[in-house]
Amino acid sequence: MTNATQRVDSTAAGQLLGYTLQLPRALCRLLEVGPGGAVGVEVLGDVTAYLPNGDSINEEDKSSVQGNPLTDRSTDLWKTFHNWIKLIEEGTVNLDKTRFVLYCNQKGRKSLVKRFADASTDESAEAARRAAEKELEGLSTEHAIWPYYDYVINKHADLFERIITRFDLIIGSDSAYEDVRAELSKMLVPDSDLTFISQTMGGWMDETVMGLVKAKQLAVIRHKDFKHRFDVLMTRIRQRALVDYAASELLLDKQVDLSLKSRLTFVQQLDLINISEEQKLEAVADYLRADHNRNRWIENEFIDEDVARDFDNRLKTFWKTTQRKTEIVHKTLSEAERGELVLGDCTARQEPIRDVEPPDRTVSGTYHALANREELGWHPRWPDLLHDGEDASDG
Repeated sequence: MTNATQRVDSTAAGQLLGYTLQLPRALCRLLEVGPGGAVGVEVLGDVTAYLPNGDSINEEDKSSVQGNPLTDRSTDLWKTFHNWIKLIEEGTVNLDKTRFVLYCNQKGRKSLVKRFADASTDESAEAARRAAEKELEGLSTEHAIWPYYDYVINKHADLFERIITRFDLIIGSDSAYEDVRAELSKMLVPDSDLTFISQTMGGWMDETVMGLVKAKQLAVIRHKDFKHRFDVLMTRIRQRALVDYAASELLLDKQVDLSLKSRLTFVQQLDLINISEEQKLEAVADYLRADHNRNRWIENEFIDEDVARDFDNRLKTFWKTTQRKTEIVHKTLSEAERGELVLGDCTARQEPIRDVEPPDRTVSGTYHALANREELGWHPRWPDLLHDGEDASDG
């Protein structure tokens, strides 16, 4: 039973990996095609790059969790060539203006697909085809690849040879985002921002493709639309804007749960004013976002420690004013209720950092960081209650 489950899980994981390769591969192609180009996802194949000069690149992306998916008897391999030949015969693809690419996430022993990729002349293509015939001599007609192999080698040998003179094999990474980061490096994107840019643009790609699919349109993304979005991100980075790194780099769900269970001081502060579990979850998420972004901004020199301290001090000044005002205006409320009012006024505030508006929830998250360091609190008697365990509930 365990072995069967492992096989099923491996197959499902492989299929999922295959799907997740397409968008970063499409993103790689958008980085390459240049002005006037476009990239399609699941149009003629997995990824199709339309170049400004009218040529195209037809790419199929193959993946495996455990081993090389392009062995000599691989269904993926022979079905791909079968499909390309059909597209050419149907007139959908112009062979003389198309490059054919197989992208694979796993290396393997030297095999026929490498021989095909190395064949750039008519003579070497014929030799590669004959090598395939010799290697697969005696292949059973019952074998899974037989219908594809027979169609390619026995029925369309000449067309197959022409394809492999225009064929490339790319061995990449499991996620394919490593390839995206490599392309971004060529464009002089700072190393510290490679992950942010690749993941943010990947999210944009996903949203754009899904939008086109829902609208029942071909999922073709024009380079100029991609470039507009890309340039906006790069401009923010070059201008040292306060980029929301947490939005693309932080896996919140698990970290929120762990932080809540660890009972950090700022969570204890929230307990003193009896706020709801939902509010606490939101507070923990804000705290994590603000902490992550602050560290990344300092790391990338968008701000320095002095700027960060100045921001903290301005928040603390507003907190003191708000606390005094609440104690005067809302004397009839319970201490916990007055604390909740102070919390609400403070965390709803907008405060710039170096004259730039920070990402949403930065102020809230920073207030929780200050509460965690016990530089401020919400309950009127928070310093005493935090350390003596006295029940703050006073009705």
